[in-house]
Amino acid sequence: MANEVSHGNNADLKVASILNSFVHFLLADRSDIRSTVLQVSPPNDRGSLAVKIPQVLFDDIMAAPGESTAVNPTALGDGAATVTAARQALRYDMSDEFFLSGASVTPEMLAQGIVDGYIRRAAALIGAVINGFSDTAGTSGAALVVSDIYDAHFELQKNLLDGEPVSCVLTPKQFTDFQSSLRGEGGAMQWVPATADMLGIKPMGYVGSWNGVDFYKNAQLANDGTDDFGAMYARSAVAMAQFTVGAIRSLLPPNGFMDTARDEQVVWVEKNRTSESGLTKYVGHAIAGVILNEDARGVTIQTVD
Repeated sequence: MANEVSHGNNADLKVASILNSFVHFLLADRSDIRSTVLQVSPPNDRGSLAVKIPQVLFDDIMAAPGESTAVNPTALGDGAATVTAARQALRYDMSDEFFLSGASVTPEMLAQGIVDGYIRRAAALIGAVINGFSDTAGTSGAALVVSDIYDAHFELQKNLLDGEPVSCVLTPKQFTDFQSSLRGEGGAMQWVPATADMLGIKPMGYVGSWNGVDFYKNAQLANDGTDDFGAMYARSAVAMAQFTVGAIRSLLPPNGFMDTARDEQVVWVEKNRTSESGLTKYVGHAIAGVILNEDARGVTIQTVD
């Protein structure tokens, strides 16, 4: 029957299947800052949370070996950097009384909450890493100004970026200070289309491009109680490993909930009913890790909170 409602042992799996479908849809939006870093493929069916990153440097220069002389080999990196992933999780508990109160919590709402929780966690992992570049711009205890952005920009240009896309991720306070300083520049700069667009009100996430750099605003970056720590960096400066369901499914015990998720998902949802306490639990799982991959390709921006 087209409108049949399923009950029984497979009912939880049916709900989990719906949730996982929504999770997959929501994760397809790459407006968060995971898109600014190098994505490392996880080890398929290898049973290790540590992922070695091959380092191949394409800045070698040809030399003249001489007539009838073999060319000397060029050594290739064998994984100088390693990113170690860890389980990330979020759980919602819905009581029987919660449902009886008439609260209308849909699978879409639960999926949105779980996905948002993972996106914020991923941003926090990235934020902890971009706080550690050797090169820095900005001044502790002082508001961010346009000159700080230029300082970071110029520092990166000295390091041979090889055409990589460059991103600048700032906290809401840093971005607001940037807008304020940009507005005060006056003259023709304020009326350049990219500048005029940057001065508009912006939500979290991607906020626009300025001087060849994509800018993002994110509230999950590092903060030591005095200063905020944003950064400007090329994609290869930071590496992230997100283990997909397809990479780990065969390594875990049989799990009907995971079987409802698609292979390319990095988050999956399970449902559990605890009758003795009258709770229905929804748990979102992800396995991910972030490291600083190439220090010379990033600049930490430290300014007052």
